[in-house]
Amino acid sequence: MAIPHGRLSPTASRVLWAMSHRFHETLPDFGKSVAIDSTDIKAWSNGGKHKGRSDKDAGWCVKTNTEGNKKYTWGYKVHILADTRYELPIAIDVTAGNVHDSRRATPLLRQGRYATNHFWPKHVIMDAAYSSDKTRDHVRRCYPEAVAVIDPNPGHKRAMAAWNAEAAVIYRRRTAIERVNSRLKAHRRLDSVRVRGLRKVAVHAMLSVMVLQAQALASGSRQSVRRVAV
Repeated sequence: MAIPHGRLSPTASRVLWAMSHRFHETLPDFGKSVAIDSTDIKAWSNGGKHKGRSDKDAGWCVKTNTEGNKKYTWGYKVHILADTRYELPIAIDVTAGNVHDSRRATPLLRQGRYATNHFWPKHVIMDAAYSSDKTRDHVRRCYPEAVAVIDPNPGHKRAMAAWNAEAAVIYRRRTAIERVNSRLKAHRRLDSVRVRGLRKVAVHAMLSVMVLQAQALASGSRQSVRRVAV
């Protein structure tokens, strides 16, 4: 289940975008290198329809860890577009846990443009879950100067052929968004959901992100912003 982001919480969206716009105005090269990723958050319910109170908007999120084992989470996905240099979120989207990551890449990039007309990335970095011609074409069409650095799915022969050493080096920046996700969960209570329903969970996620953004803006200097990110 997915609802257009601006309709989830228009006021919260405008505040989040306003802070992203401020980053573009004050931080050199903010938004030039960006990454997209998702992180799962547990619903305040269980996945059984007849056991306790359930959340009808949630869904099963299935992720494979580094050992190849699958992890199942009944809840939601928070999809995040973040700057990789400053490790700060630019835009977010929230969906049921069973929505595929690739479906939310283009909406996140559109949000980046809604937030500010300064959003002209040079590198857009994503993992193999986003490997599709549609996503690459969107980046190419909407951001002519940008390069979509997407870890190619082994089944996408053309993308595999285009992957090179330079792309591999740029791709290493993707770890920045993993740290953003971890920070939001560990210090901004992103994974401590105590509400039910997509709209309420989306507001919870946006508040977590806005607190991180506000702390960075309040720090007052480029060096302080980078310390906040760490």
